[in-house]
Amino acid sequence: MRKFIYCFITAIWFAGSSFAQTNTVLGTINGSSFTDDELQREMLKHRATVLRSLRTSNLSEQKLLTAIKKAALDSLTIIKVQENLLKERSLWQYANYKAVLNDLETTNQARKQMAAKGQFFVGPAQFTQEGFYGYQFSNALIELKRLLVDEAKIKITDDDLQAQFKVMQRTMYKEPKYLLKDYTRQVKDAFIEVAYHQYIAGLVKLAKVTVDDKKFAAISTLQWQVNNSTAKGTVFVDAVLGNDNNDGKTAKTAWKSIEKLNNTTFKPGDRILLKAGCVWVGALHPKGSGVKGKPIILSSYGKGPRPLIDGNGMVGKGVFSLHNQQYWEVSDLELVNDAATPGDRRGVEVKASNAGVLEHIYLKNLEIHHIKGIVGNGHPEKRTAGIYITTEKDKLKPTRYHDILIEDCNIHHIENQGIATSHETAVFDYPGTGEWENRKLTGLIIRNNVITYISKNAMIIRMTEGGVVEHNLCYETALVITGNTIFSRTLIGTVFQFNEGFLNRSPDADGSLYDPDINSPGTIWQYSYSHDNAHGLVWFCTEKRDDNIIVRYNLSRNDKGNLVYFNYAFKQASVYNNVFYIPKHLAPVIIREKGTNPHSYSFFNNIIYNLSDKASYMLANNPVALQERSYANNLFFGVHPAGEPTGDGKLTDDPIFTDIDIKEHLKKPWGFQLKNNSPALKAGKPIADNGGKDFFGKEVNNNKPIAIGFDNGK
Repeated sequence: MRKFIYCFITAIWFAGSSFAQTNTVLGTINGSSFTDDELQREMLKHRATVLRSLRTSNLSEQKLLTAIKKAALDSLTIIKVQENLLKERSLWQYANYKAVLNDLETTNQARKQMAAKGQFFVGPAQFTQEGFYGYQFSNALIELKRLLVDEAKIKITDDDLQAQFKVMQRTMYKEPKYLLKDYTRQVKDAFIEVAYHQYIAGLVKLAKVTVDDKKFAAISTLQWQVNNSTAKGTVFVDAVLGNDNNDGKTAKTAWKSIEKLNNTTFKPGDRILLKAGCVWVGALHPKGSGVKGKPIILSSYGKGPRPLIDGNGMVGKGVFSLHNQQYWEVSDLELVNDAATPGDRRGVEVKASNAGVLEHIYLKNLEIHHIKGIVGNGHPEKRTAGIYITTEKDKLKPTRYHDILIEDCNIHHIENQGIATSHETAVFDYPGTGEWENRKLTGLIIRNNVITYISKNAMIIRMTEGGVVEHNLCYETALVITGNTIFSRTLIGTVFQFNEGFLNRSPDADGSLYDPDINSPGTIWQYSYSHDNAHGLVWFCTEKRDDNIIVRYNLSRNDKGNLVYFNYAFKQASVYNNVFYIPKHLAPVIIREKGTNPHSYSFFNNIIYNLSDKASYMLANNPVALQERSYANNLFFGVHPAGEPTGDGKLTDDPIFTDIDIKEHLKKPWGFQLKNNSPALKAGKPIADNGGKDFFGKEVNNNKPIAIGFDNGK
């Protein structure tokens, strides 16, 4: 009975990720008020971790709830201390949390209107409370840390860097090739993060917290309501009040355990509903498949936190898994699988073996977090992920997937990848070959997901023909080991667009937003925003046969390292109508070629807005014959480092942007647009099959003069 009380207590505070807003002030932290909305946001965030730590305890219901609230208040104290630092420096535009919620509402409404007008925007179509706050807060902290260094609140000495380097030599810098002089930027960035958290910890110890005890206690009285759906074939599951001897057909006669679900073969059109707020420990792998027009639905009922399934450290499979199954639609669940040591773990695992073509797997509005996988670069490590879709075996029968949707998911605190698609035995077949055709994944859509706090890559997309990866928000990636935020492998014609990636923290190479990796012909990387990453917009880690790779209509702002790196060999690529903004305090390599590899590429209509006298170019000089490069109609403004490319139609005038401020970019077309008197207008080179739209969704017509940069003008 103990674990069922533990399940029940989590169901009584609030209505899921879109919980009811009352804006009741519960107390103050260093004089700044905090509300029940903020506390409940943090309670939802810490629920799974606290309950896992207390699973074997004998705490009462009230003490369990108190433990969750204490963890939430501790977390909120850390946040409020940082908010106050931001406000003191005019880096936080919100007077209180109600202002945050109001801005969230207007932002989501504005994004709906932009979509209706055909205007483009990056990131999710709609933000949740957690997603919106996390995004705004993380962006504000970037500038705060820089200012704290300038103010000497965070001091950096040579001894500090030496000490930090020694720490990193025990982990990511073990090999003799790593020298401090070559990795000063990365070591300094790592030290700033450590020093910042130490600085905040010191302020938190001094924080004055006052709480209205009566209002604080009242959090436990918020109620959930049950939606008594009685659709034919529905199975209700209630970890608290259910019984596996029931028929499961109504909320009052619900089943109890996931073991009951695992031992049941479901039929087309069945609907399995787990009660909101309940918690199950173990793995969920129900049997059966739907058919076209009658998928099997797995979701939740009632109001409260998402039903939580805790893998309890199990290895070798997903917390939720499907094997040789199709026509499933899974939504509104929370999956975790934390442990003290690394292991072969996944949140969702969709796997096929000798099964032919499997279709229609939809994963929507899932929260997947704290998956303790294995950090590394090998194939076993790259199987550990938040969501993993793969073909395991196909010797007896060609096997592949069609019609995969991953949408509106919140994936965070994952080792090793956020989302990965793969093939267990053959990721080397070149796209278009017979073997690849038998194994390709078609109809893939990955959209509107928020992927954060990932040890390596946010996504590895393999084996796809066509498909689209769009409107995803990825930040705090490559936290432990190098990895480009989103990279492709052994696919053709896949489109990556409207994505935003920032705070890739790679300690070495591979720290860009995008990477068309080995065997990625015909891929398109467009309409995206890369900023504040360890490296820049794109690294080409390709294969010598790869051609027709297109990078267009993107913005790189405040990126470090190599902004565009022509690394591995490829046959042909086009980079056009992008904008690169380099502030004076950074020192990136704007364009780099690896001289020992052959590249044939064009670089047209781009704006390089460089304010740094420390930025550089590294174009290959020897052997130059390997580089078939064509530069034309680019605008290079500001500081002009040695080796800056030349080419027909080159401009060096100020492009005259409307502004370089993007604070309101979530709600309206942002800065970096061209004013009417910009020299970049009508100065571009016509490009065939240019996509037809600029970054903002405006027409780009080759029958009319086009602009340089990602804005084609009015």
